[in-house]
Amino acid sequence: MTWERPCGLWRTWCAAEGVTRLGASPPHPTAPPAPSLLLAVAALALPMLLAGVRPAEAVSWITMDGHPEPAVLTVGQNVTVQADVSSIGAKLNVKLVLDANRNHAADVGETVYAQVTMVDGGFDFDPVPKQVIFTFTPEDFYPAGPYVVVAKDSDGSVITAQATILPRPQTLTLSGKVVDAAGQPTEGIVWAVIPDVPSHKETGTLTQPDGTFQLPLEGSRDFGVFAEFADKVDSELRWVHTSDADVPGLRLQLRDGLPVAGQVTNRNLIPLPGALVGLFLRNGLLHSVTRTWADGSYVAAGPPGQVTVRPLLLIPDPPSRETELVILGAQNMDFQVSSWGRLHGAISCEGGAPLFAAPRVVVSAAGQDVSFMADDLGGLFDLALSPGSYAFAASLGGYASDPAQETATVVAASDVQVALHLKPSSALLGDANGNGRVEVSDVILLMGILLGLSPLTYQALEAGDLAPKVGTAGKPQGDGRISIADVTLLLRQVAGLP
Repeated sequence: MTWERPCGLWRTWCAAEGVTRLGASPPHPTAPPAPSLLLAVAALALPMLLAGVRPAEAVSWITMDGHPEPAVLTVGQNVTVQADVSSIGAKLNVKLVLDANRNHAADVGETVYAQVTMVDGGFDFDPVPKQVIFTFTPEDFYPAGPYVVVAKDSDGSVITAQATILPRPQTLTLSGKVVDAAGQPTEGIVWAVIPDVPSHKETGTLTQPDGTFQLPLEGSRDFGVFAEFADKVDSELRWVHTSDADVPGLRLQLRDGLPVAGQVTNRNLIPLPGALVGLFLRNGLLHSVTRTWADGSYVAAGPPGQVTVRPLLLIPDPPSRETELVILGAQNMDFQVSSWGRLHGAISCEGGAPLFAAPRVVVSAAGQDVSFMADDLGGLFDLALSPGSYAFAASLGGYASDPAQETATVVAASDVQVALHLKPSSALLGDANGNGRVEVSDVILLMGILLGLSPLTYQALEAGDLAPKVGTAGKPQGDGRISIADVTLLLRQVAGLP
């Protein structure tokens, strides 16, 4: 008997009653009770026996491979679970719950990754009355981390036990940090998926409380990586090219807002990966940009209210879709594209120095700048674009493109390669509008970007990314985004304050 995955991975268990931990090990033989204790027990039991009522019993212990708590299990390992039950023929429901709150309890809303109901004397492996044995194997889609095993008897009694699941032994490791929409470290679950089937979660892990994670992966192959947690919208899917080395420094940012999901395909419904999809607010300003995955799917996040979704630098059918974002967001915002080419690129640092963070790529066409993050620290990116001429630049705090722009012509049904280079930036820090001076107009521009009233430009990101003064992930200054901290520093700079 193996555990069954609940219907829908995200099915959660809502406790209808408090769970009391009664223990996790079978009772051990003890010395015979004292005569006075026997008399006391007899005195308590005699009225029930005279009334024809048996003393109440309950599930009292559960073990996993006989290990003491917390049992340490490994993905792919066959685990034997043994427990007692309250009576002959009793049912025992056992659930494996991810302890996302790390409080050694199964809280309301935490995810159930496996569950099974065993009947004493039924299909369990233990012929002993009032005991059940079954086996299960932690699967690759179980995030590595702490779990709570909750066993509930048909008489209503409940016990819990602690377990830790380790990833399947692998050869490579992804490491990095999960942050929230404001850029602050936060907990999350980091998943690796395979490119051809992004809905299949290959392996995952729960981050540490400070948002850091290490995720072992198997072999030299490409993975998609993203983070999710609670009521946040998932981070962007990121390609990871593992080659034969570990991949450090991934930054996965959870998104606030409501999800907007759909797919971009050709006329024959063949998926179009690497398409840029923009989410526009009611006032027409671009709120965010995301890219489609290998199956043409995308997920964006927007604020409640009227939004417009439109593939960028493509000619889609329909040209755009409008929707009113409410509690559950919006689904099936699909588009079809009849003609496109592919552009593959790579970003490198001056002198071959390694990248310390994933750079951004700025694509320009017809006066429009579209910015998105490269896939990983290798600086690789892949795009689907309408035929035409484009300008490209790379952006990373403290660095600038050299030369300032590269150009490429995309031809339908063909692939084009482009190489971008970064060098230490000579831009005047704070000159967000690029007029050669640092003044109040730069502060106003950054405030407009934060409020969604002005688009984020390459110049504004390069010169306006001031905070923190000691950069993150090895950058000399800044964290690769525009935030209220940048506005505060710029305002002090304009006012002549230290």
